[in-house]
Amino acid sequence: KSNVHGILPREVFTGLNKLKALDLSANELEGTIGKELGGLDELQDLFLYDNDFSGYLPPEIGKCVNMFNLYINDNKFTGNLPPEIGNMAQLRGASLFNNTFSGPIPTTVGNLKKAIAL
Repeated sequence: KSNVHGILPREVFTGLNKLKALDLSANELEGTIGKELGGLDELQDLFLYDNDFSGYLPPEIGKCVNMFNLYINDNKFTGNLPPEIGNMAQLRGASLFNNTFSGPIPTTVGNLKKAIAL
């Protein structure tokens, strides 16, 4: 683990709209991931695993239509997976385990035709 801790500033999602990859894994980051995530429409890789993020995964994640990898395991995310996750047609891999998601898996996951590992 690294020694980076605290709440992830919203500016990461609003000021870096050309970002292709964001790897903040294995830190001590906390707080929620806001709807601003949807503004990173060129994002291909999001690695937030092994932190203390919490709250709902925002439906705006579905705007990240170029995302290949979504690794958010080992956090404290809650609630239902948003059906908008099915809009991420380029998604190849997603790791969501060791969170406290609830409810059914959205049927829109069937839209992820390029997925290799979920």
